[in-house]
Amino acid sequence: MNEQPGLRDGEVMAAEARLDQLNRQVAAMRAVLMQLLQDVVRAEKRLDNSQSARLLETNEQLVLSGLELQAEVDSTVGALDEVTRSVALDSLTRLPNRTVLLDRLEQAIAGARRHRKRVAVLFLDLNNFKQVNDRFGHAEGDKVLQRVAACLSSLVRETDTVIRHGGDEFLMLLAEVAEAADAGIVADKVNVALRAANRIPGQQTAVTASIGISI
Repeated sequence: MNEQPGLRDGEVMAAEARLDQLNRQVAAMRAVLMQLLQDVVRAEKRLDNSQSARLLETNEQLVLSGLELQAEVDSTVGALDEVTRSVALDSLTRLPNRTVLLDRLEQAIAGARRHRKRVAVLFLDLNNFKQVNDRFGHAEGDKVLQRVAACLSSLVRETDTVIRHGGDEFLMLLAEVAEAADAGIVADKVNVALRAANRIPGQQTAVTASIGISI
């Protein structure tokens, strides 16, 4: 699967630029309305009924335009929220992606300090994954990545996080590890589980990972 990491970032930037533009338009519209309301008050004191009515009609039209613009602002805010949420998830595996890594890591470190525990980060690089794509096609490769994501997620606690870092690379963030050796035990379990979960149908090929550990 070809990744386009900058695509959704571009969507966010475009949505933010549009929202900023709309907010400026709303501010300008409110200033015009405020001025017009003041003009109406002054005009009513010296204009005849027909002139005053025309001024009030113009004011009403501006109010309606302002409401429509505000509705567009609200819609853009909703779209921006949706894009922002989607940016935090990998589109293929639905795991959190690397944009949320630092935030999760800071939270885990803070929690570990409070409870006098350790934090472990496991960096996984699937072995010979390019051969899977070359021999069986990218569609099968995508399925393998999805199975890897599900497998890794099944091995961690609710307080831990599995992240797709990109391509065939994954991170496992283990919060509040009691002993450094516990991370090595998890790494061993990962490869056992990957071999069982990712045999290519009709083939002897099994998926394994090279795993680096930081405590």
